[in-house]
Amino acid sequence: MRDDYDIFCALADRLGFGDAFSEDKDEAAWLHSFLAASEITDVDRFKTTGIYWGCDQERVGLADFVADPQAYPLSTPSGKVELASAAYAQTGYPAVPTARIMCPDEQYPLRLITPKARYRIHSQNSNLPWFREREAQVLWIHPHDAHSRGIRDGHDVLLTSPQGRVTIAARVTEDIMPA
Repeated sequence: MRDDYDIFCALADRLGFGDAFSEDKDEAAWLHSFLAASEITDVDRFKTTGIYWGCDQERVGLADFVADPQAYPLSTPSGKVELASAAYAQTGYPAVPTARIMCPDEQYPLRLITPKARYRIHSQNSNLPWFREREAQVLWIHPHDAHSRGIRDGHDVLLTSPQGRVTIAARVTEDIMPA
């Protein structure tokens, strides 16, 4: 199996700039040069764990502001955290943000909720069996909604919307709200 670097080198060769792209370094030489130029002091430990906590990993969001709000104000009109914003209200929305609920649609009565997957970012890693085994790509549907539509656990269902359609296996579960 070829890795990404080998593939990119082959493409660069075909395009006529292979030597400029690779700089006559193989993958190991590139990794060595990246590690040598980094803050990593224990390369062997890093190679074993694959983890490096840089100094800035200890940072806390808004730390200066929290320590001294007068000396380090935020870039809001009041210099503080604002839950109600007159500037936001000028856009035509309420000063205190609220949920904007879509109007019901008789043709598409259900809402598709797409939470972040634990093992993937969008479709990344979906091609790897290790990730697929840990979290199946399924549609969660409440038993009430499934029953009224003749959907059973594990069966393929066709989802449609104005944006398109997709077929996916259903997981009938009370772990999601009914419509």
